[in-house]
Amino acid sequence: MKVLICGYGNMGKIHSKYLDKLGIDWEFYDPKTKSTVESLAEVEKHNFTHIIISSSEEYHFENYEQLRSAGFSGPLLVEKPAVIKRDNF
Repeated sequence: MKVLICGYGNMGKIHSKYLDKLGIDWEFYDPKTKSTVESLAEVEKHNFTHIIISSSEEYHFENYEQLRSAGFSGPLLVEKPAVIKRDNF
């Protein structure tokens, strides 16, 4: 198992703490910091099995779309609502 944490603020760090306790490999993407993953477009080359979206709420749907467009078809956990506009349903 290899997990990508998308957004490495307070919640991302909490997720990483528990992934460490479970001995699960993880990396993170966060445009505000020096990420271990350069962009969401390269997600497939890292062989992630799961992704946690814990970025700021206003970016959840955008991150979700980018990840699916990049070819990730595995399980995605969205920290907060992913839908912020009625037409996103």
